[in-house]
Amino acid sequence: MELTCPKCDHTIDPIDINIATDLAKCSNCNSLYKASELASSIDENSLIIPPTGSKVELKRGLGEGFEIFLPAKGFTASDIPYLIFTILPLGILTSIPIMVMQGNAIFIVFTIPFLLISAFMGYQLYNSIKETQTLILTKDKFTIIKQKPFKEKKLVFHLDDIQVVKMKHLKANIFSIFENFRYVWKLQWTFGAGIEMPALISKSKTTYFLEEASDAEQEWITTLLGALIKKRKIQNS
Repeated sequence: MELTCPKCDHTIDPIDINIATDLAKCSNCNSLYKASELASSIDENSLIIPPTGSKVELKRGLGEGFEIFLPAKGFTASDIPYLIFTILPLGILTSIPIMVMQGNAIFIVFTIPFLLISAFMGYQLYNSIKETQTLILTKDKFTIIKQKPFKEKKLVFHLDDIQVVKMKHLKANIFSIFENFRYVWKLQWTFGAGIEMPALISKSKTTYFLEEASDAEQEWITTLLGALIKKRKIQNS
């Protein structure tokens, strides 16, 4: 969120905004203001216009809050490589009866890990296709609900614990691969640099969300949430 000096129309640097004292200083003309008053003058309506073609649903009516709903994306052409890698190991199943007849029991045991990996990949792919996400921002809390076919993950953050909401690189490591399986294909082309995703950075951890949104939707919602959360933190101080 950017605060603008009413006197000289200069953008006030975030380092010149003190939430604890509710003061904002313009480094251009040295004018001093109440940060909450400047924040309340921001027109939220200018931030809630979604990108063209977006399927994201933004609902108001939660008092001073918002609810943002990202529907399931469904199967797309980008999922074809993952589908191939999921189905390919299953071809081993057709050869198991032949191996049993030939007495190749050791080879059958050797194929079990590949079948388990295939099952895991299929499970992750199905979840990513069907997953919906709901973001709820109220006066003092921010909630992320990731609803998958077989489980729901609900994360609640107090605004005081949130440091920033921004686009952040997801680095390729064993944990990110298992948590975000579908991004292995993208990650391998970044040569370790990672790909950017919306992230909520709190005092204790970094939480990624809106993984299935388009790049334009991710940028838009990150900007919107960042501005709204900063505004509410200033108003609550």
